[in-house]
Amino acid sequence: MGYRADYLKGWQAAVSQMGTQDRGHSVLPFLTKDSRKFYKGLADQGITKETPVQLAGAVGARLLTDVGTDSTRHLYWRYNHPMALADKAAEQVIGDRLLNYSPTQRGAVSLAAIGVPVSASLGTFDATNVSELGRPKGFAILC
Repeated sequence: MGYRADYLKGWQAAVSQMGTQDRGHSVLPFLTKDSRKFYKGLADQGITKETPVQLAGAVGARLLTDVGTDSTRHLYWRYNHPMALADKAAEQVIGDRLLNYSPTQRGAVSLAAIGVPVSASLGTFDATNVSELGRPKGFAILC
């Protein structure tokens, strides 16, 4: 086979391996379970470092899909904020029961569990300063 045919074979194998799923197409093999499964599926089809042109075609298709669907960037931003981490922790601790609550109730649970302690630790809120409505000590009151 020529380079073009090998590249196209890898590309087509990657496209069929990814299927029609909307998210989770990270090109990084260590990032998600789906990305590890993708590379294992390629290896099962014989597309490895031993067939570099086919692997380049497969990685090219995966990279285009990743960039087009924002998969890696989505994961980075999803887990780069305290509230997103709180949501994930609540999902892990409470599980499917969390889905029985309304979005407002889920927001209250996340805010109470993570938002208030994080805010207090950052110095933007002081629960012991009730006379000044939780403002940090030293907040100037204008009369």
